Amino acid sequence: MGRKRTGPGKYFFLFLALVIISVGSGCTAVDGILKKQEAGFELEEGQRYLSSGNFDRFVEINQKVLSDFPKTPPGDEALFNLGMVFSHPDYLKRDYKIALRFFKWLSIDFPQSPLENKSRIWVSLLESIERCDKELALNQNRLRETKLLWETSRKKIEEMTARQEEEKAIRDLFVQGKALLTAGDFDAYADYNQKLLTRFGSKAPADEALFNLGLTYSHNGNPKKDYGRALGYFRRLIKDFPQSPHHEEAKIWAGILDMIEQSKQVDIELQKRKKDLKR
Repeated sequence: MGRKRTGPGKYFFLFLALVIISVGSGCTAVDGILKKQEAGFELEEGQRYLSSGNFDRFVEINQKVLSDFPKTPPGDEALFNLGMVFSHPDYLKRDYKIALRFFKWLSIDFPQSPLENKSRIWVSLLESIERCDKELALNQNRLRETKLLWETSRKKIEEMTARQEEEKAIRDLFVQGKALLTAGDFDAYADYNQKLLTRFGSKAPADEALFNLGLTYSHNGNPKKDYGRALGYFRRLIKDFPQSPHHEEAKIWAGILDMIEQSKQVDIELQKRKKDLKR
């Protein structure tokens, strides 16, 4: 890539040669030779900028040479230099795609260049890097998708576990409550279900607490049996929990208790009339 400056003696012979050429072919050919010689000095100067880490200046010099010699040497050397600098690990603007473009350009436009073989090696290397980058990006996407799937599955498992634990806790609560009923402690059983109703409000298993309260105040063994109160609990369940598994049974209970309450009103009315007749 780099070129050594010629000594003073060689410059004399070069000047002499240029004079001879100018006599034979005119000033146009001399201008072309001088311009190519100047480009050689610029490329040599560029190597010093590259060694000192001034990559941007190195790029500017080689781009100028390439602009002056797009199809003839030393344009091939400028292309090779540009490919090298855009592959340089210390260049902040390093870009393998740009470097690859310069090396391919050299191989296409300068097939006879002594740098063409090196350029093809660089093309092969950079294409391998490009393939690796694509595979890496693909694997990173797969990794992200796998991680997202794992996170989603983990959350679902946690939610399911929490739901199962909550359902078990609720079942345990009702088992404890039924033990009170079995023991015949109706007051404690009613209080227990009332606390569950307050705790769960308008969501399950508040419907089961309402059903239990309705049964408690309908129970023949309960000294505080109260059909009117029981009817209120069953009606609340029917209204607030239409999807409850106790919904249909609550409707049956409500119908029976409503009939009993109506019968009680009829009995009260009859007793009242009997008293009126005795007067």
